[in-house]
Amino acid sequence: MRFTAEHRGAEHRGAERHHVRGRRRGAALVEAIHRAVLEELAEHGYAELTMESVATRARAGKTSIYRRWQTKRDLVLDALFAASPSMVADATGVCDFTTIPPDLDLKGSLAAIGRKFADYVHSSAEAIRAVGCEASRDPELARLLNEKLHQRWHIAIVEILQAGRLRGEIATDVDLELIADILPALVTYRTFVQTREVNDAEIIELVTTILLPLTKPQLTTSLN
Repeated sequence: MRFTAEHRGAEHRGAERHHVRGRRRGAALVEAIHRAVLEELAEHGYAELTMESVATRARAGKTSIYRRWQTKRDLVLDALFAASPSMVADATGVCDFTTIPPDLDLKGSLAAIGRKFADYVHSSAEAIRAVGCEASRDPELARLLNEKLHQRWHIAIVEILQAGRLRGEIATDVDLELIADILPALVTYRTFVQTREVNDAEIIELVTTILLPLTKPQLTTSLN
């Protein structure tokens, strides 16, 4: 049987329609794209990542990506934010870690968010490292990384500390902003400098021996 150009064109169009029907859509498509971004960052770094390479890995059309994210920077930051477990931001930018039980005391709440942060950093370590390296050369990326990701974790920890203060677990003269920086700082130091994961026992030790003592009334010494 001879196939004319018209027959071949019809077959090609039919295959294209079948491929389009097989593509993921909605949340499944976005999740696949986010996963592809993290994998591309881990394997090739920020500079080598392109919208095209993400589309290929995610088996998505480039149009689907450009429709949602105008720039590579937007796409990368969104993927890193989406990888943060149970982080929900309302219209004011305030974060709520909805899976942390509200009836936990200060120690339990800090340990819970510490585990979440450690899990996030460990699961996306290479991607975070790649973006961090690029941010050291790109001030705008550094600003957005801090605004869209680091500050959201910071705010969430501060909110836990503020709740503890309202329950009478934290002294009024304690600097909550300073304490909120310590937990993520130690986790990232051990992950990226010491190149090892922080386990649950270490999170508990960090909370018990460092954070909780800092929540007690601070003694001031006058130097004359």
